[in-house]
Amino acid sequence: LRPQLKAKDARREADIRVILSAMGMCFNDDGQYPDITTDGAAPNSRVTNTSIASGVKTYLSPFPKDPDGGNYYGKANAANRQQYCIYAILGSVSPTTYFCASEKGVKSSTTAPLLGACCF
Repeated sequence: LRPQLKAKDARREADIRVILSAMGMCFNDDGQYPDITTDGAAPNSRVTNTSIASGVKTYLSPFPKDPDGGNYYGKANAANRQQYCIYAILGSVSPTTYFCASEKGVKSSTTAPLLGACCF
């Protein structure tokens, strides 16, 4: 079972890196990141809207989903589209580890992500 968890985490990390790249290209085009809305189920809210997918579709289509089938996690950024935070929760490590993408880059952390401080 452990190799399966590690394989899923490798996919999660690859997906988050691809999202980072697509978000950066969108910012270069528009001067802001695509709007992100979430389901509001704190502390780990899932990205729910399709606007992020349509915002990055030129660079990333379809928008990736977690290997377990759900959407990735994120923080809503409608009020400040100069920042974003999208992350995965890794399943093969303990304590809980987040692999995050934001305007600052990608990073893993055991600290829960926040908009403006997404694992940094």
